[in-house]
Amino acid sequence: MKLVMISENPLENTMWHKYLTEQGKQHDIEYTGIYSPDLMDDEKFEPNHMIDADFVFIYAANYGHKAGIKPIWKWYELPYYAKRFIDSKTKCGAIFDVEDHIESGRGYPKEWWNSVNAMDMMFTGVRVPDWSRFTDTPIVYIVEPKPMVEHIPKLKLSGNIAVLRHTPIEASAFHTIENTILKTGKHYTYFHSGWSSAPKLPVLYPSEWDDIVWNLKWEEYLKEVAKCFIAIDDNEGYYGWSRFGYECAMMGVPVISSDHAYSAYQFFPELRVEHKDYTTQRMLIHALYDDPDTVYRLAIKGMENMRQHLDPDVCIERLKAAAEIVL
Repeated sequence: MKLVMISENPLENTMWHKYLTEQGKQHDIEYTGIYSPDLMDDEKFEPNHMIDADFVFIYAANYGHKAGIKPIWKWYELPYYAKRFIDSKTKCGAIFDVEDHIESGRGYPKEWWNSVNAMDMMFTGVRVPDWSRFTDTPIVYIVEPKPMVEHIPKLKLSGNIAVLRHTPIEASAFHTIENTILKTGKHYTYFHSGWSSAPKLPVLYPSEWDDIVWNLKWEEYLKEVAKCFIAIDDNEGYYGWSRFGYECAMMGVPVISSDHAYSAYQFFPELRVEHKDYTTQRMLIHALYDDPDTVYRLAIKGMENMRQHLDPDVCIERLKAAAEIVL
């Protein structure tokens, strides 16, 4: 298969580009990566890459561009604009990396739908995207490979509950702290996404026994995550794959989650709950603190599930199989 990826994110920052370059040939994939602003640069863009491709994978993300480069489109318009460079016989699919930032399909701008309808298929990183109700375009789950940190889980007798506020401006973990954690009497570590503004916690939340962690370097942040006993990932105003779930699994911290945080929902199936089911969340917390051996078992199994699910070869095959649906 000749596969071209057009990425809104600089290629050197994209894990898809890294692994398709390094391992694509092992999967019978002839791969070419294109940084989206280069479409408008005659010196950098080679049209033959698109003409000869079997499938074009478009990675639309709201990460901004390199200094000095101003796109002529909004990030979610990339699939629509890229289509004009793609041969009419070539199949194409796109993923919106931040599809969770808008809660209702009715709220999506017209240009969003122009992109969706221009594609032969769409990819998603969540269980069932809200916008799937409003389109007939086929939608398939894929997930980008992730960097791995070696960590050996240890048996912990106790510790804080990790809770994170996700990136979207509408996201909030306050309801989890107030309705679940505080009512169990357990202490917590509140992680705040580095992409967001400074944390604004009501005065009653922090205590001398609780921690607020934000804007750490990734390696330092992971060390703080690893100190925690368990985690909860069930934000209001967020419905996405959740990098937090993968990070907790990688550091041996079991996660109670709903399908609003799809990664943890997959890695720790025994700890699945409905969104805002505070009663079940509290029940699980008490049960886990009473049984450190179960927490350790879940940490080991969750890490295994995560590594299998995010293995680069598995992710590449998942992408290839999805593309073959329309070829």
